[in-house]
Amino acid sequence: MQYVKLRAGLVLSLSILALILACVPRAGHAHADGRVNIRAMHLEYQARGLTAYYRLSFPLVVGAVEDSRADALDMPRQYPYTLSKVESGHTFYYADANELAGGLDVASALIAWGHRLTAAGREIMPEVLGAAVHARGNVPPFSSLEQARRAIAQPLSPDAFHDIEIDDMLFDVALFYPAVRSTDEIALQSTLSPGRLNNAPVKNVIVSHAGDRSATYSSIGLLDSPMVINPSAWTAASQFIKEGARHILEGADHLLFVACLAWQAVTLRSLMLRITAFSAGHALSMFAAYLGLVPGADWFSGAIELAIALSVFAAAVVLLADRMSWFHSSLIAAVFGVVHGMGFAFGMRELTVHMGPNIITSFLSFSLGGEVVQVVFGAVVWIVSRRYLSHEPGRRKLIHIAVPAGMALVAGSWVLERSLSFWRLVESF
Repeated sequence: MQYVKLRAGLVLSLSILALILACVPRAGHAHADGRVNIRAMHLEYQARGLTAYYRLSFPLVVGAVEDSRADALDMPRQYPYTLSKVESGHTFYYADANELAGGLDVASALIAWGHRLTAAGREIMPEVLGAAVHARGNVPPFSSLEQARRAIAQPLSPDAFHDIEIDDMLFDVALFYPAVRSTDEIALQSTLSPGRLNNAPVKNVIVSHAGDRSATYSSIGLLDSPMVINPSAWTAASQFIKEGARHILEGADHLLFVACLAWQAVTLRSLMLRITAFSAGHALSMFAAYLGLVPGADWFSGAIELAIALSVFAAAVVLLADRMSWFHSSLIAAVFGVVHGMGFAFGMRELTVHMGPNIITSFLSFSLGGEVVQVVFGAVVWIVSRRYLSHEPGRRKLIHIAVPAGMALVAGSWVLERSLSFWRLVESF
């Protein structure tokens, strides 16, 4: 009978651990082929409307030509402006200099049709003002509005495009959207895709120029979901609440630390205080990152990731030893929150560039989104722990050991992995 109880307790303990770990997303890495597709834009507001200067990677423009559009534009093959060559069993795509010499009407149309711009809820149809194409070694700068204007005016030189792979080429197009004002909330969406031409990610950077002010927005992806420019305070808040929640849900180490806090908490109120302190530490670190007070060196990032893993491992070991209850106080939770927030701080650098003009609203909303996820996750773990720690003493002791041991095992594997990564970073100096 004792053996049956022991086995049942062990199965129950492992089930609880599995429940906790099931809620913790696994780390993943998606590597492309080392290249990046770009979509850079400058938005210039004028009395009559908006001029948008686009710069896009060649594959992004021609990679996903729909059959209906190909027919409408009288395109002879799937990928316009391209020549395919098979070399060593692999297909490579090169620029078709002869077709480029015939003009950029097709590229201009693809970019115009491939972007859907709405202003104040109205879809605006664009007019093409000009276009240019550039090859590696002869790409004009595009960092400012004036540079974007000059790049569009650069004359076409087809002779420069012989034997150039399309990954090394860029299209510039200027489109005019009538009756768009600088105060309008703009949503930009795209159907363009590199398709099978490459699997590199798409980095989007949009600069909105309104008088002497400018706001920068960025994202990674195809823009199959709208990107909002000049968002209202409410739109910015809703976007960053979701972003804050997503960042926490993708942080396995952060969630496991919250699970450690929840498993040890005596009351739900004490748990909420600790989680709030943990979130306050997060916010402090991220605000420091926004002010530029967090070092950006690779070794520092590696050290922080290792420190985060060590904090989770320490929290799990303290649970396992059932000692030092002060370790899980609100003050200690806040200190560890600062450390964990440093991990978010590196991502925050990219995040702040698409906060636009609503920086304070966006920052507070991001923190709120993370807090909500941590509170809900912590409450679920706490309720589960109260349920199973209320069993008879023998089974309760087994559960009390098995779950923290599992947490320590997971955190220990992170410590080992990140120690090796950090050592490699140190050796590279």
